Amino acid sequence: MLAAMMICGLASVTMTSCTDNEDNSIVIPDPDPEPKTDPAPEWPAVIDYTQWMKNLNDSRLVADLSLPGAHDACTGEGWVEGYGLNILADAMAKCQDLTIQQLLEAGVRVFDLRPERVSKGDDTYELRCSHGPMTTNLLVVDFFRKLQKYLADNPTEFCLITAQLSATSGEEALKAWGEEFNALVRSDEFKGLFADFKPRLTVGEMRGHVLLFTKNEYAEKPLGGYTYEWYEGGELEKQMANHIKGPDCEAPLWVQDYWENVTREQKDKALTDMLEASIKRDLTADAPAWVINFPSCYVGGPFSDNYRLNAESANVLTANWLASHKGSVGVIYMDYAGVDQSKGTDEKTYETAGKKLVESVVKQNAK
Repeated sequence: MLAAMMICGLASVTMTSCTDNEDNSIVIPDPDPEPKTDPAPEWPAVIDYTQWMKNLNDSRLVADLSLPGAHDACTGEGWVEGYGLNILADAMAKCQDLTIQQLLEAGVRVFDLRPERVSKGDDTYELRCSHGPMTTNLLVVDFFRKLQKYLADNPTEFCLITAQLSATSGEEALKAWGEEFNALVRSDEFKGLFADFKPRLTVGEMRGHVLLFTKNEYAEKPLGGYTYEWYEGGELEKQMANHIKGPDCEAPLWVQDYWENVTREQKDKALTDMLEASIKRDLTADAPAWVINFPSCYVGGPFSDNYRLNAESANVLTANWLASHKGSVGVIYMDYAGVDQSKGTDEKTYETAGKKLVESVVKQNAK
């Protein structure tokens, strides 16, 4: 059951222009047709990872970036004591050692969010960040507040979120979750924070904002975009058959999220195949493919130490591959982002290479 809940995660499309969403999203004008994309300027010898996006040209496409991401990003925030299966959380659901603030400061800009509708015990509910049935100390509203404050303090930066509803089932509960999540993201508190999706979104348009992708529909039109298909197997052709749909436009989405019943060799091949494919994308297309590639997974069962063990292999493999290749690789979703070592529940110190990989992904943008 736990494994089913713990997912880490080239089609042509007919394009229409994104328009105003008539809600709290920012208004983004259509881009000029030229230039199609723009290379990075010369970067400094020493990179400030707290504000590394200041080195990007405003005209560069977001789809043409390499972005470090944290899988199950909120699991470094700790767990609600005495709640359900949380007694097992450190052993089975922990994928990060750093808090959201620390991840931001380390250079992470993409966050895997698992919102769960949790009962407070008095016929009221709250939206809390979770991993499967384990609930963290962080409320979803506070997660958004942390990103909002960081972007206000560092206006050159922007963030992406991929959200998947966690441990909530039943028609009534799903409807309630959608209404509550929709009300939250469209509340006055977050007015102007979220950007609508469009295929050729640029860095300049995104600075200071958050792009939200969700797997679960919560309104007729999303703030950001909905992701569809999200294939979780190992076949590259099917990994390239997903798509993102914004309020009035679509784009291909390539996802390598091969995590269940996978061997070390299968995961490494899937990860490398997507890296190879990503640098060959046609970024001059009206709707270039967006890429999300997961080094994250576990081999041998859903345990935190298996996430660490996988990081020792997959994070290192990815960083070494990037060192010898040029080109955009999209989102790289890793475990133990920002830390090169992580102490396991077995008291062993794992060489997770999460700091090395974050920095390698950031530096990929300068090539």
